[in-house]
Amino acid sequence: IGVSAVKAMAYAAGKPAYGFSTLAVLAAAFESDKNSVICPILDARNDRIYASAWLAEREIVRENNWRIPEFFTAVRSACSSSLDNRTIFLVGSGKVAISRNQLQPEDLNLEQSAAYYDSPRPAVIAAMAENMLASGIEGNPDMLLPSYLGLSQAERLSGERKYGKK
Repeated sequence: IGVSAVKAMAYAAGKPAYGFSTLAVLAAAFESDKNSVICPILDARNDRIYASAWLAEREIVRENNWRIPEFFTAVRSACSSSLDNRTIFLVGSGKVAISRNQLQPEDLNLEQSAAYYDSPRPAVIAAMAENMLASGIEGNPDMLLPSYLGLSQAERLSGERKYGKK
């Protein structure tokens, strides 16, 4: 519903519309930190998280719906030898799920963001949109589609995936 509303407003006003992943927005708030692995994570319930990992503004673990231990295995694999000196910085509601379920790995140097960084920041979204516009990316509202990492209730009931990762 939200994406449809934005598309309609952008189309009516003749303005571009850009879409950003919530995880990418959470990570972008820390783009100046070139030494830490930034892990935006959202609680997906049942010991699962929606998560990705970023290093120096580059996504090194693609966003996905992860079991918590599998995500940290992917982070270890993506960082391999460079992980020794790096802090793994957790941002988002998923860090509570990790702590609550005692699934925080002891072999990683984990730090958690302050709670006020756990939601997407409008200024970060505005800066990301400004960068897209400045780089000449069209922002055609008709091309804007939602992308979900988990199935909607309708998709679960019908067994058919309409949006998101396949």
